[in-house]
Amino acid sequence: MKKYPWLFALFGFVLAAILTVYFVLPPPPAEKPEPSASSPTPSQPQPSSNLPPPPALTRTDPSPAPPPHSNPSPQPFDGDDAIAEILMDENITHSQAVSKLLALIPQLTPEQQEEAAIHIANLSQEKDAASWTKLIVQNALPSTVAEILFAELYNQPQEIFAPVAASIADIPGHPLAQEATDTLEVLYGPLEPGETWTSRINRELGENPPDQ
Repeated sequence: MKKYPWLFALFGFVLAAILTVYFVLPPPPAEKPEPSASSPTPSQPQPSSNLPPPPALTRTDPSPAPPPHSNPSPQPFDGDDAIAEILMDENITHSQAVSKLLALIPQLTPEQQEEAAIHIANLSQEKDAASWTKLIVQNALPSTVAEILFAELYNQPQEIFAPVAASIADIPGHPLAQEATDTLEVLYGPLEPGETWTSRINRELGENPPDQ
């Protein structure tokens, strides 16, 4: 054996390599067996039949836009037609027509207001005059309308015209004050010092009451 020292060295190297592989290196992983067709697969848990079914998904379409209004646009106001409609209405009295025409005046043009005032004067009876004489005293009517209706007062009895004219004459700055004063002076003479037209007319009518 002494003649072959290299043989001992080779034998020791091989033996060391075998021991290293066996004791030091980890063993190779075991191969997993492929499942066969007959191998049972683990069963998945089944949902309980007592649970309510999930809500059905429905498609919600946006609400359709409402159709545009088909109502015709309102016709523009026509004062002439409005006046004619009142005058041709056979279901109202003259007094009602006067009231309707007075209410219509603020919506009319100056020319239409003048026309309406003429109709008011023609349709008014004694009992209707009170509905517009107070408007004249309050200066609540357009000037043209007030002038036409004040002229109509000359056709009314004295007990209607004179108190209205006196009230107007006693209001400084009233547009019809001068005309009312001139008319009263012609009918009753000038005022006494410190006298008002209202007191003068009350005295005149008291001393000379209208015929019953």
